[in-house]
Amino acid sequence: MLIMLAALAKEEGDARFAMKYWPMLTRWADYLVAEGLDPKNQLCSADMFGHMPRAANLALKAVIGIGAFGQLCEMAGRMEEGTKYSATAREYAARWMKMARDDGHTVLAYEKPGTWSMKHNLIWDRLLGENLFPISLGDDEVAWYLKVQRPYGLPVDNRTDTSLIDWALWSISLARSDADFQSLLSPIMRYVNETPQRAPLGDWYVTTSAKKEGFQARPVVGGVFIKLLADRPGRHKKAEQVSGDWAPMPLPPRVREVVPAADKQSVLWHYVTHRPAINWETSGFDDSAWRVGKSGFGTAGTPGAFWAFI
Repeated sequence: MLIMLAALAKEEGDARFAMKYWPMLTRWADYLVAEGLDPKNQLCSADMFGHMPRAANLALKAVIGIGAFGQLCEMAGRMEEGTKYSATAREYAARWMKMARDDGHTVLAYEKPGTWSMKHNLIWDRLLGENLFPISLGDDEVAWYLKVQRPYGLPVDNRTDTSLIDWALWSISLARSDADFQSLLSPIMRYVNETPQRAPLGDWYVTTSAKKEGFQARPVVGGVFIKLLADRPGRHKKAEQVSGDWAPMPLPPRVREVVPAADKQSVLWHYVTHRPAINWETSGFDDSAWRVGKSGFGTAGTPGAFWAFI
């Protein structure tokens, strides 16, 4: 959100939209300052790969988010705050470079030598003009992607042979050479043309077989247009087509606790592991035949959960 708002402010030439939500944005930025450089065990947006502590790409996005807020502060006339957050972002970027470095590329997670992952979030440092990270970092990553890509594209990281098409396009758009970009794009185009499943474009797919792993026609496939966004003349042409005010950012709803959540205490739940009767949700339904167990449900490794075995 901080990155998007900074991008919007740069296109519009002011930070008026962001100013409506300044306390919330400051809270987000301060969270990144406190927790972003070395993330705890948590999910990334590709939650199918599970929790992971010290994720380098997640930290990369956090650093760029702090820098984005520094830019917003400066555009809002809050120069002292802008200087503070921008300086923090530069300091964190230098520390990230040391913590994430491996032989010729960067790691999946800190202190995991021999691992690697897409660094798709690095593209926003380029697009926002933050210049927190050296150009050579992107060059090294692109050179590595050329070595590890598969017949149908670049895997997300060393743990999987699957790719996410939006992340892949963000990652390869770091290529400064058109020849390198085309070499990385061609396998992805081959997937689109040769996948045996003729469903609308699947964004999660197997780079060795071109089979769709899951998802289809999701809004995330809009990420394939990143190369157009990186093209400055095209980006400004698009900005000129926008008229009127932008949609407001939704404010969080007021939440009333009905049953304590599993991070506070364990409560008894009635449940079944098969399809229940068609009227199970009605108030008079007899659930006496259902099993009873304590929350929370899920796995014992869910961070922050109060786990009770059934």
